[in-house]
Amino acid sequence: MLLSDIPWNGQGCYRDSEHPSDLYEYNYVRITKRADGSFFYDFSFVESYIALMKEYGAQDVMLTGLYGIWLDEKEGFVKIVEDWPDPIRVSYLDEESGRLCFMRERAQIEDYFRAIYRWIKEFGLQEHCFLMGDEVDLGWASQGWTAMLETLHRLMPDVRMCWDNTPKSITEGIYREERIDLYTPQIESLAAAEGDLLQSVRERIRPGGKFLWSVCCVPPLMNSFLYTDLCEVRLHGLITERLGADGFVRWNFTVWPDRPRDTLIYNDWPAGDTCLVYPGKGGQCLKSLRYLALRRGIEDIELAQMVKKTVPDAEGVLSQALHCVLREYDLSKWDFDDYFGREKYFSLDAGDYEAAGNILIDALLEQRGENNAV
Repeated sequence: MLLSDIPWNGQGCYRDSEHPSDLYEYNYVRITKRADGSFFYDFSFVESYIALMKEYGAQDVMLTGLYGIWLDEKEGFVKIVEDWPDPIRVSYLDEESGRLCFMRERAQIEDYFRAIYRWIKEFGLQEHCFLMGDEVDLGWASQGWTAMLETLHRLMPDVRMCWDNTPKSITEGIYREERIDLYTPQIESLAAAEGDLLQSVRERIRPGGKFLWSVCCVPPLMNSFLYTDLCEVRLHGLITERLGADGFVRWNFTVWPDRPRDTLIYNDWPAGDTCLVYPGKGGQCLKSLRYLALRRGIEDIELAQMVKKTVPDAEGVLSQALHCVLREYDLSKWDFDDYFGREKYFSLDAGDYEAAGNILIDALLEQRGENNAV
């Protein structure tokens, strides 16, 4: 849920002159500066969007765009609020002049943050939202992050936060004492951290929090590009179980370039990275084969969760199912950049995935039969 303008610089769409697209990000909050100089914040569009999400089963909301803002000074994406620690961009309609302007004073940004905090409380969203900033532990992505973190804690105390730092980063420096409500690191950093380091991070996740793995543009393995084998997309489900995670995060679903049904080529990213579905008529989405394979993977992880809840030898059953599809069980030995060597790590045979699913189903049916007999 975007709460500022252009936090990701339009994903660099201005760089791709061969495939022009408008991928700029816009604030869901409509802001007006009144003639008396005060600001009015209209959250109705945000609330309507959240209501739509709930209709489709969403329980939590990520609030993005408040920090971790990207810079590209060469192309004009510069810091415009000089005394604010992050290069945030918040536009508003000036009622008096009729112009679209940007906030340029610290007091204005603080007023906006306080308004968001009040809205979170009044809308009853505190237990169902997370503040999310992208790649805050990378120096080039966000300047003045320590001061920004202090500002967030001051203006939005007790609002839950999402972290995508590597396991090593989240245990060091300013992050060491931070609570973890939602943890979403990329899969290769998780696989490399298996053991005590990862366990120490898990122990810091608060009750009710979530631990997810993520992918974004990279790596070549455990992704869902057009060139990705559909078995690998389905593996998203069981790899979640192998990591002991609650789920996973993909950076987008419908970030469509201008002509997505003609070509998904965009910048130098792998084709298909920007979306999992295609635009259809009447606002409907056309499902891709990758989407359908992912849905099968979600069914696999749901079966795995049912096994853990009901089957006495759940660990043995899950291990048997995982060994059907994993060639290398120790994920720390995976090279996630080794696309052409992927069969060293996991199966590309659809029959192996059916076998894994059947192991889970059979265990559930057997347990159900025993319960009925009793």
